[in-house]
Amino acid sequence: MSKLTYQLVSVWPMILRRSAAKWKLLSPVVLGVLFASVVMSGTVVFFDSLREIALDKSLERVSEKDVDVLLQANRGPTNIDEYRKLADRVEPVIEEFISPYAVSVTKAAKSATFFLSKPGSEEEAGIDARRAFVSYMPNLLENVVINEGSGMPDPIEEIDPEGVPIFR
Repeated sequence: MSKLTYQLVSVWPMILRRSAAKWKLLSPVVLGVLFASVVMSGTVVFFDSLREIALDKSLERVSEKDVDVLLQANRGPTNIDEYRKLADRVEPVIEEFISPYAVSVTKAAKSATFFLSKPGSEEEAGIDARRAFVSYMPNLLENVVINEGSGMPDPIEEIDPEGVPIFR
């Protein structure tokens, strides 16, 4: 046994004798520490419960259409391998954290905005205000409400000599 261990073991009887002699002074200190610990731990539980109740009340007052959750990536995938990597990271998060609270989960995609130009006039892209993006959303007409105006016109599609569709 080392000298430090021997000293620590030999001090305990003295600590116990002094504590027994001063029990009237020591007992309120011990009870105070015990009660303070109980109050502090109870406070944490109480405020966590209060926060959960407040969240539930707030969510009850909001309509279902106003609580849509949007997850988006800053830089989208450019090929199927990158998409699979992104989907492998996002889908477990959706399943674990969002699905238990969601009525339904809809996946959609939108490309970056790019300038439009007529074929052969690509150097004029960006001069006028014509811009476009490609998007995908299943059941679009069931999920989108058009407030004013009319529906989307049918695109006029042409095919260039190389087989690439041209939408106007």
